[in-house]
Amino acid sequence: MRHAGHLRLRGAVYPWARVAIQHGELSRRRYAELRKRDHSHGRAMRSVADCLLAMACAMLTRQAPFDPNMSPTAPPYE
Repeated sequence: MRHAGHLRLRGAVYPWARVAIQHGELSRRRYAELRKRDHSHGRAMRSVADCLLAMACAMLTRQAPFDPNMSPTAPPYE
């Protein structure tokens, strides 16, 4: 886990990313691709968490509700 940032936010984002990898197809594919490229588990989890946070921030900025039927496009990998 990263040392910068709010402790409670950091503690909440890790389980969010873990569950997203288990149940979300896009997050699962992103994690698998990063692991295939020899990224550590922690780095792959941070990348997934960063994408989830970016999505949440964009939704809040646009005041857009979450639509699970919307087809997401995968952002480029690190």
